[in-house]
Amino acid sequence: MKTFERLAGLLLILFVIAACGQQAQEAAMEEEEPVATEETVSAVRQAYPNLPSDVVFENDQIVAQRVTAEHGVWAGEHSHGEGQIAVVLKDATQIYREGGEETERVFAAGDVIEVEPTAAHDHMISSDGADFVLITMAPGEPGTATMQDYPNRPAEVVLETDRVIAQRLIGEPGNWVGEHAHTEGQIGVVITGGTLTYREGGEETERTYTEGEVFMVEATAAHDHAVTGESGIETILFTLK
Repeated sequence: MKTFERLAGLLLILFVIAACGQQAQEAAMEEEEPVATEETVSAVRQAYPNLPSDVVFENDQIVAQRVTAEHGVWAGEHSHGEGQIAVVLKDATQIYREGGEETERVFAAGDVIEVEPTAAHDHMISSDGADFVLITMAPGEPGTATMQDYPNRPAEVVLETDRVIAQRLIGEPGNWVGEHAHTEGQIGVVITGGTLTYREGGEETERTYTEGEVFMVEATAAHDHAVTGESGIETILFTLK
């Protein structure tokens, strides 16, 4: 009988020790820092309380939103995070309000504007509405990518930061830009749409682009393209560093 009581007591002691060990392990796990994932460094969508902003392109590097503002409508107080660029699709005049002060800003279709991180502010379109694409980039370190070269058609650099190079490419009907390749991931924003013919490896394909469209340019081998519609195409091409 005494042997049984001793064995029962020993089992009880072992059970208590095991329970304490489990509690200590769970407490240690709760104190560990969360493991970083790709989601923690992804681009974040910009919120405007009073304006519609449709996501038109998204990957792990950027989010592109098309934002439409009607005349006289205030966007609603908001702020901007890091790494944002606005592409203007329509001429517009804006009233910008921050810290109780108002300033007027005039934009033209095709303008490319770096949006600096800001405190809470608001803005309103005083002209006949506005339309633009806002590109938000994920946090990252400065890169070393270079501008894209087109042999027959200069692509003007309209903005360069430590994260991106923006170039304006204007194609006229019947004009081939010249054989070239893309070595970096690029994003295109169409200012003026039209029809383009793409030539690679002896094969040609045709595609029509619409105003405000955002598309990805994958890294490619040598190819060429030309505007084959009746009107020219204007595109802002972003090379991500």
